[in-house]
Amino acid sequence: MASKKVLIRIINRTEGFLGLPEEMANYGSEGEGEDALSELDEHLGLGFENNGEIPSMLETEAELESENGRITLSYYTELIGAPSLVKYSFFEDDRDSLTVTRKQMLEDVYFFDGRSRRQTVIYNEESGAVEFSLYTKRLRNQLTYELGGFLEIEYYAEVRGGVVEHCREYVFVEPSV
Repeated sequence: MASKKVLIRIINRTEGFLGLPEEMANYGSEGEGEDALSELDEHLGLGFENNGEIPSMLETEAELESENGRITLSYYTELIGAPSLVKYSFFEDDRDSLTVTRKQMLEDVYFFDGRSRRQTVIYNEESGAVEFSLYTKRLRNQLTYELGGFLEIEYYAEVRGGVVEHCREYVFVEPSV
C-alpha cells in the first residue's frame, strides 16, 4: 500500500429544507473566512456567488492511499462537536462511483453513483436508523494518487420522495509541503 500526506480544501454548501440542525448546514465551517472563499470561488469559477450562496470551507491535512487500484482519501474533523474520521474511496477504473464514510460514534456510509443516480442510505442515529435516498446530480472525479486533483459531488437527500437537503461539495487535494 502506498500512502502520503496531502493538503485538502473542502468547499461545501448545504441547504436544508426541513429545519435540519444548523450544525449540519454549516459542516466544514472550521476553515477560512468569507474573503478567502470569495477569492477561491472567483478563481475556480464555482458559481456560488451567482446563486447568493455562501459556502463553508475546511482546510486540513489528510492521508491519500493507493492499494490494489483503490484510492482512499481520509481526514479527521470535528463534525457536530465530536471528532470524526471521514473517508472518500473509489476504484481508479470506476470513477463514476464514490463511497464516503464518516465514523463518529457510529459509522455512516454514503454511496454516490454518477450512472444510476439514486441510492438508498441508512443513517444511524442514537435513537435508531433513518432510511433516506441520495440522488446524485453530479459526480466528477479527477483525483489521482500521483498528482492529487479534485472531487465534485452535488446531491439531494430525499425522505419519502421529498427533498430535505441539497449539497454541493468540492474536495481539492494537493501535495503537503
